[in-house]
Amino acid sequence: MSQNSRFSIYVLVIFAVFTAAIALAGYFKIGLLSDDYLNINGSIHSGIIDKLTGNLPLTNSYHLRTTYYLSMQSSSYLHDKLGFAYDDFILYRIQNLLLYFTLAFIAGRILLLATNHLSVSVLTSLAIIIYPNNANNLCWTAGRVDLLCGIFIFLLYTLLLNI
Repeated sequence: MSQNSRFSIYVLVIFAVFTAAIALAGYFKIGLLSDDYLNINGSIHSGIIDKLTGNLPLTNSYHLRTTYYLSMQSSSYLHDKLGFAYDDFILYRIQNLLLYFTLAFIAGRILLLATNHLSVSVLTSLAIIIYPNNANNLCWTAGRVDLLCGIFIFLLYTLLLNI
């Protein structure tokens, strides 16, 4: 089995154990935090030009978060289509958790490409998962913007490593 396959399996097992642990701790029952409603409402009730210029209702115009607001709009659409109650944030928590796992996976994969040491790359992913830089990225819907930016930066770095 190749190092890439083993890395993927090890990290998926870590993700599964972490998800089970935080589910038992009540992660999916968090509910409303801070300005979740304002961000969701602003992303839904604005056009593409508003998202591109940062001219959204109830938000700071200096926060240019086009990808974030497009992702919030699609999440809200999916949330409604699946029939969740307006105050049920489980889908948003699942999406933040998947983005967080993607960020940890890409960071570990970068180290695997750079060092070719499986143990170092798995430990990096584990450290990122166990010790988040900001727990709000997992629990707060507005924290998704940090995860999206981190994934984008890591993907650019991965492309540079492959060139």
